[in-house]
Amino acid sequence: MKKEVKTALIKYSISVAIVAGLIALYFGERDFVGASVVEQYRMLCDAFFIPAILFLMIGGLVWASSKGAMDGISFLTQNFIRAIIPGARAKTPQKYYDYLQERSERRKQISSYLFLFVVGGICFAVSLVFLYLFYHNR
Repeated sequence: MKKEVKTALIKYSISVAIVAGLIALYFGERDFVGASVVEQYRMLCDAFFIPAILFLMIGGLVWASSKGAMDGISFLTQNFIRAIIPGARAKTPQKYYDYLQERSERRKQISSYLFLFVVGGICFAVSLVFLYLFYHNR
C-alpha cells in the first residue's frame, strides 16, 4: 500500500473513531431507546452536529494558523514572558517584521488538514438529514 494512502487511511480512521466516541458520549447521558421517534431524530441530529462543528472549527484554526494568523499572538506572548522573567529583558528585543520573516521561513506548511473539513462536512450533512426528518415528522 502506498504511504499516502496509508497515511490518509490512518487520519480518517482516527477521525471516525473520535466522532464515534463523541456520539457515544452524547448518548451516554440520554435515554435514546425510550424516546419517541421524533425525539430520536432530534438526538441524532444533535449527536452528529457536535463533532461536525468541532471538526470544522479545528480545521479552520489549523488553516488560519498555517497562513500566519497566530503569529501576532505568539509574538505578544513571547514578549510578555520576556518582560516578566528577570534577566530575560537583557536580550535585545526582536522587531515584529523580523519575527514574521523568521516565522514564515520556519513555518511548515500544513497541507494535510483537509480531512478535518471532510469529516466535519459529512457529519454536518448527516445532521441536516436528521434535522429534516425531525421537522417533517413532528
